[in-house]
Amino acid sequence: MMTYTPEEARQVAADLLTFFPMMAQCVVTGAALDEFNAAAKAAQAECDLPATAESCGRIEQCLGLMANLFLDAPLLRRKPKEQVMVVLDCIERAGGACHAASLRSLH
Repeated sequence: MMTYTPEEARQVAADLLTFFPMMAQCVVTGAALDEFNAAAKAAQAECDLPATAESCGRIEQCLGLMANLFLDAPLLRRKPKEQVMVVLDCIERAGGACHAASLRSLH
């Protein structure tokens, strides 16, 4: 696994948050969309704070919830598999970066 500083991980997550919520609105609907938007707002708020291992852990939790809501969206099955895979790769990278940075506080 690559290592990321909290600052690097926060930037990767912030980059994802510039497009992921807009893309998810194409497939996530109803109450799940409200939950998704709340998680996106919380993740963005964490990205606006100073980067720490703890804030990266909180961002990772938000991204995990957002990813699960995205994957559970019934409309997702209508999208081209290649497009879905690109989005999932981006989520995995951001979540992995935040996870790696959150582990820094354990050492």
